[in-house]
Amino acid sequence: MVGIPNNTNAVPSESEKVVSGNYTDLIQEMLADIGEDLETSSFVVWYKAFENTRNKEISKKHPDLADAFETINENTFDLMDIFKKNLYCSNDFKGSNSIKYVMPALVPDMTYEGMQVPNGAVAMKKLQELIEGQIPQEQREETVKNLLLYCGQDSLAMVKIWERLKEKK
Repeated sequence: MVGIPNNTNAVPSESEKVVSGNYTDLIQEMLADIGEDLETSSFVVWYKAFENTRNKEISKKHPDLADAFETINENTFDLMDIFKKNLYCSNDFKGSNSIKYVMPALVPDMTYEGMQVPNGAVAMKKLQELIEGQIPQEQREETVKNLLLYCGQDSLAMVKIWERLKEKK
């Protein structure tokens, strides 16, 4: 469960870095963090079509950043493809290549249980509510924290899945 010390299969905190400001500030800060490594970096995601579409949407709203997001899309690796293309199969996936089925099969001691944001649908809804100002000011900080925990857990899940795949070579 998230927040339990010494649990290597949970994100211990929401983030070491929180960006204040608007959506543009967040995007610019992300690109600044990538920095000059943009051209040579790989970006690992689960469900590339979805993630790359979000990057294209950002490019339309911020044409000055379009080249950077095109580069990110070109350098994106979809970890889900390993399961989607049946390069690794298990009955434990229950016929799905969703991270919510693959993770428990490959990393059984990792869970989203007890998280305030337990899945992508809730995360997208909460993010949209934040962007549109629908979450009361006194709840915004907690909502951001919960979104960051969820995103961190998804990222850690991909790392743990990749580690398990490497063990099985």
